[in-house]
Amino acid sequence: MRTKYIENTGRDTIYIGGKMILPGEGRDIDASLLPAEMQDPESTPTAVEPSLADLLTELLGKSVKAITAELPTVTHEALDLLADLEGQAEAPRTSLLGAIKAEQLRRANQAKEEIEKAAHADFLAKVDAAYEKALQGLTPEELAAIGEDGKAQMRAAAEESVRAAEATPPAA
Repeated sequence: MRTKYIENTGRDTIYIGGKMILPGEGRDIDASLLPAEMQDPESTPTAVEPSLADLLTELLGKSVKAITAELPTVTHEALDLLADLEGQAEAPRTSLLGAIKAEQLRRANQAKEEIEKAAHADFLAKVDAAYEKALQGLTPEELAAIGEDGKAQMRAAAEESVRAAEATPPAA
């Protein structure tokens, strides 16, 4: 047990590590009971951050069911490393490897759907802009004359023009 001598140089009684120290007196106090500001900097243990591999190795010590429940919260990098670590095991659990592959596939499909939704939203914005531009080119009389059927045809034409523009490669 390491101790540190603490002296009370103040006018009031102090309490450190469960011990009372009167003014002008001092006591040896167990270093582990000292507040952080009184501990020697070299004696304070520094927390060592475990590596990703260490955390995943610990996770692999659990049951397949427990690991599978945690897969949605694991990062992409960790998921790939988890698959590698389990695959390199003496007796890899095929059910766990299947669950990891299923999670990777789910994430890939989700990313693909998000890209497709963004592309579709972009396409609709372009169609809306082309349609609005076509409508602005009409006088109020022409707009009234074409009616709702004419507007629907103009929207369809705007959609076709956007599709054609996206299908045509840009000029170099």
